[in-house]
Amino acid sequence: MRLKQFARYIWHDITAQKDYIGSYAIAGAVLLVAFFINLDHNAHKNSGEYWISPLESVFNTSFKNTDMTGAIMSFGILIALFLFVISVVIKRNKLDKIHTSNQLKLQEARDDLLALASHQLRTPATGVKQYLGIIREGMAGSISTKQRNLIDRAYFYNERQLRIINDFLYMAKLDAERIIVHPRDFDLVDLVKELVRIYEQNILAKELKVEISAPDDLIINADKQCVRMSIENLLSNAVKYTNFKGHVKIEVEKHTTTVSIRIIDNGVGIRKKDSSKLFKKFSRIDNPLSSIEGGSGIGLYIARKLVELNHGSIRHKSISGGSIFIIELPL
Repeated sequence: MRLKQFARYIWHDITAQKDYIGSYAIAGAVLLVAFFINLDHNAHKNSGEYWISPLESVFNTSFKNTDMTGAIMSFGILIALFLFVISVVIKRNKLDKIHTSNQLKLQEARDDLLALASHQLRTPATGVKQYLGIIREGMAGSISTKQRNLIDRAYFYNERQLRIINDFLYMAKLDAERIIVHPRDFDLVDLVKELVRIYEQNILAKELKVEISAPDDLIINADKQCVRMSIENLLSNAVKYTNFKGHVKIEVEKHTTTVSIRIIDNGVGIRKKDSSKLFKKFSRIDNPLSSIEGGSGIGLYIARKLVELNHGSIRHKSISGGSIFIIELPL
């Protein structure tokens, strides 16, 4: 194939895709090929002639023993390189726009799935809980002790199912960055006492001793719902993984610029080799009670994300015969 035919073929192929800058770059490349063909021809034409480099022929004002062909060809090379760079930049911008568009579509699909899951999964489970509650309270007629025990177990597992559903939906919102933080002033000590009251039935069932060490009040500025869920996840774990007649202590302390919440238990503890798994998604620690106490493996992950959204930190400290989880938040 001759040079002209090759150039015509490339030009038609590129312009058919409306890539005009790419066409100019290809044209410059053809000029480059022609230049070196011409260079080889002149090198054999006269042994007394010599050629300087293409770039030098453009910028060197002497142009010794050269005609203008070399300079023109070299200038064409520079133009081709310049247009090629522009072509690459434009194509990259197009790809970035396509990527952004795809990300937006993916986000919309995720939002639709969350809305669907929220309704299709949580609503039926909530309905079951309401009917079980009606039966437990005797509003549907008297029930025997055996029936009450069965209803209580069904109610317990239904609540567990709801917690897992809510955790998964909340995790999806966190990962999609759909949680908006609304900081406001509230009493942290009152919140801790309220959470202990919520878990009172579980605490009494295991005959646990729960102690709160805190000032009378402590006002902080944070998203109350985020802080509530974070502490609740830690308290729930402390109650679940502390043995019968064990001890759980909650310490709330004010520092110069921060406040700390320490949840201490004398439960099964966490082995040193498992500590790296903490606060990671879908990470569950094997211990003597893990087969009895269910869990989704995302509670600590959610707690960490919520604390970090409020510019705080959360960490674990191993102790002999138990665990300490510490949340620190700015005042």
